[in-house]
Amino acid sequence: MADIAGKAVSEISEKDVGRLQSGMVKGRGGRPVEKESLVSDLHRVAQMNEGLAEATKEDAVALQSEEATLSGTGQTNKGGIASQAQSMADKESVIRVVKTKNAPKE
Repeated sequence: MADIAGKAVSEISEKDVGRLQSGMVKGRGGRPVEKESLVSDLHRVAQMNEGLAEATKEDAVALQSEEATLSGTGQTNKGGIASQAQSMADKESVIRVVKTKNAPKE
């Protein structure tokens, strides 16, 4: 987790997430990580970073919920993964609006 914890969300790669998942599986005695977990959320973030997926508001909300639960306080960390994902989703929304406005009229 240390590899990912020190990185900006925009720098997280599939390789980073793969190492995290592998470590979690090993730490759990070989039991796989659940599909609805922080690892699956981080896979989505890595895919967004690698241009394989777009950030959505729904993704950001899911990350915020997960981070709030994991923090034990019910709140997200300022500058944490969830807030950075929200920023990415906001940027994607703006890009979509600009592309739509600049699209050729038929």
